[in-house]
Amino acid sequence: MDDEVRISEKQFRNTYAAGFETWAQLYSLIVKDAKLPSHCFFTKNTFPLLPTFPQSLELEEHSNGLTASGFSTWGSLPAKCARCIPSFRRRVQLEVAVKDPVLLSISDLAPTDSYSTSWFNSQNDYVTVLVLAWTYILSARWAEIMSPACSLTYTNNLAKHYDATTISNNPQHFIDSISTFSEAFGFLSRFCTRHNIVDQSHAALAAVLLLPCNTNGIRPLLLSIFYEPSIECNAVTPWLQGTLAAIESLAGEKLSIFGRMCMERRPEVACIWLGSAILGLQPKLLQDVKYGQIPIDLDSAAWTGTIQSFIQQPVSRPLTVNGYIQRADECRLLFLCQSKNHTRTPICQWKPFGKTPKDDVDLEVKVHEHCEGHGLQYQEFVWDCTEGELKLPSLQLCPHGIQGQPSIRKAQCTVPVVWKGLNHEKEAISENATRNIFSWLRSDGYAPCEKAISKHEWFMTYDSDEEQELIEEKTSMNDLKDVKKIEEWLTCSKESLL
Repeated sequence: MDDEVRISEKQFRNTYAAGFETWAQLYSLIVKDAKLPSHCFFTKNTFPLLPTFPQSLELEEHSNGLTASGFSTWGSLPAKCARCIPSFRRRVQLEVAVKDPVLLSISDLAPTDSYSTSWFNSQNDYVTVLVLAWTYILSARWAEIMSPACSLTYTNNLAKHYDATTISNNPQHFIDSISTFSEAFGFLSRFCTRHNIVDQSHAALAAVLLLPCNTNGIRPLLLSIFYEPSIECNAVTPWLQGTLAAIESLAGEKLSIFGRMCMERRPEVACIWLGSAILGLQPKLLQDVKYGQIPIDLDSAAWTGTIQSFIQQPVSRPLTVNGYIQRADECRLLFLCQSKNHTRTPICQWKPFGKTPKDDVDLEVKVHEHCEGHGLQYQEFVWDCTEGELKLPSLQLCPHGIQGQPSIRKAQCTVPVVWKGLNHEKEAISENATRNIFSWLRSDGYAPCEKAISKHEWFMTYDSDEEQELIEEKTSMNDLKDVKKIEEWLTCSKESLL
């Protein structure tokens, strides 16, 4: 690599092609069959690690609503290690109720192509009605388990009850007619079975789960499909350029096609992408990708069995090869050991490139030089409850941790690469990712062998040439002032000696 940081032009093109071909393969897969595969629907095994709300959950009131809190516990995978790496806790706070209600409206102006009825068994579209039904059912369930207890009320006069005319004469009749969670769920189940629209009910449920959206957890889940574990921080730009070029050239303006491609990319979150398609969220999410705004949330990743960051992957075996340690493994061990200045999760999910001489790594890394099997592992979750902490039963994700390989169905791709999205001059996303992860890794300073990296222009955070000139000018003026102060001090010192 001629440049210490930038990838070569050949690597840039190869990475672009890899991104394009990955998504072109998804397109080739879905055009053969419009029906939704089974992994798009909820089962008893969907998100098995997701912590459930206990009835004794302690709720904290704030200006905008209510929050629930707890801790997720993390540790290392079983490893051959002479030193024990202690587990650690991460504080989790979730918004569970808001002061102002979410108004759900049905509009003729809403996008009509965000999903397709060809996905379902019945061509009669019941999705809108089912969304309203699930909204009521989940609200009823939450109202029943919330502590202290509360009740459902209609908050908008546009949502009229079927016998609202009887309210003024017999208010009690209206209250008694409101169905419980179990009753409403039973009504819906029988209705869907009778009309053969169980699959549409799954889609509606997925959409409703996004309405109270825990954005800190949901957005990372949805956008995790654009993450690829093999891509390094300085190659993010061509990877996303190729990805976006494939989506634009193959799906075009057809949001339903784009949505189906996303469902195939990561089957673990296909049901959530189905919900986003029902709500027409694809354009907003795609816009985030164009700017490289792909957040991560370790807790939601653990609960859903998805990979959102290189930090989740196991440490290499062996750790040291020919006297060098991969920088990605340095990051993993520093975070796993909760080393000073490395206790927070790196916000950059793309792994750093290159390797470091083993004699130049931090002590927390060096002591595990001969260990095998370390890797980040989610262990359990504990809720803050009214009677203290409530520990939920833990399930291991898998014996060897998260490997991060997409389990997509295979299809032969014959689509030629479209190169119009290739732009070697616009590497802002790679630049930001590289600067971010190296700032996290080298918060205490760079290794002696990394001088060329630390001096690279990507690590100079000037917004413009004019700003750089202004900073240099101010630096020169400050240097002159310092010289004058030294001269004055020397003069005063001489006078005091005379």
